[in-house]
Amino acid sequence: MSDDSLSVSAISLDDLTSIVGDDPDVLRDVVNAFLEDSPKLLDGMKEAFDAKDLEVLERNAHTLKSSSRLFRAEQFATQCQTIEACAKNSDWPVITEEMPKLCQNFEVIAQALEAELNKL
Repeated sequence: MSDDSLSVSAISLDDLTSIVGDDPDVLRDVVNAFLEDSPKLLDGMKEAFDAKDLEVLERNAHTLKSSSRLFRAEQFATQCQTIEACAKNSDWPVITEEMPKLCQNFEVIAQALEAELNKL
């Protein structure tokens, strides 16, 4: 696994629990919302990348960054922050390098969150 890859331990529900409490139904709702919305944001980023739409790339990266921090997915959030900043600065080489990593790392986060859901 490369340095840019995440492990399944890359997430935690602790911050989310401190915000919404430890009600399993509420936690499930928030995690499920993230798991439903994030692929749409990533798809939008891929389409924006293909269309060279920096505004959508920046906005979707910002949204993913913020929501992923609820689960302490800091490396993923940092990748989102990088893409957000690069979109703001039209830095296509870095965006081109980071987009595939971001998509791959989202899959790891999604699997880890699914595992957390099964524990609730």
